[in-house]
Amino acid sequence: FFLFNYERAVAELDVARSMTIDTARAEMRARHEQDVARAREFVEKYTAINERYAGVREQVEAWIPPTEAHAGIKKFALEQIDMCVTDDKYLDEYRKRVNAVLDDSDEAVAAYIQEQIAFCEETAQRAKAAWEEEQNRAKEKSDFMSQFISSLENME
Repeated sequence: FFLFNYERAVAELDVARSMTIDTARAEMRARHEQDVARAREFVEKYTAINERYAGVREQVEAWIPPTEAHAGIKKFALEQIDMCVTDDKYLDEYRKRVNAVLDDSDEAVAAYIQEQIAFCEETAQRAKAAWEEEQNRAKEKSDFMSQFISSLENME
């Protein structure tokens, strides 16, 4: 598992290092399109949910509790609705993503390639360290078992 992760990280680093401007630009555009699509879906979904909550809130506000003891139910329901509504500031951040313009100039693409290389280098270093730690753990377990078996053999 650890060796596989390390080998995969090294392969991804090789891909990042050999990435051309055109390949990187295409990858940037694809990622941007995916980000915009996800942001659009989020805005549409939570806007619709917020509208449903607003309708329910209107109904709860219009309800007249039959007794003072029931007033707590109304208050609780309104609080619960308010907790569930997605904040407009949060939605605005996603709206900005929907309208974001991709900078795919040569300079931006070159910076993207460097970011990908740096990310892959860090990932490969972490994977190598994890693999080496696992090798050390396996050796310690093997040594432990060898010592245990040897101690049993020496009992005779």
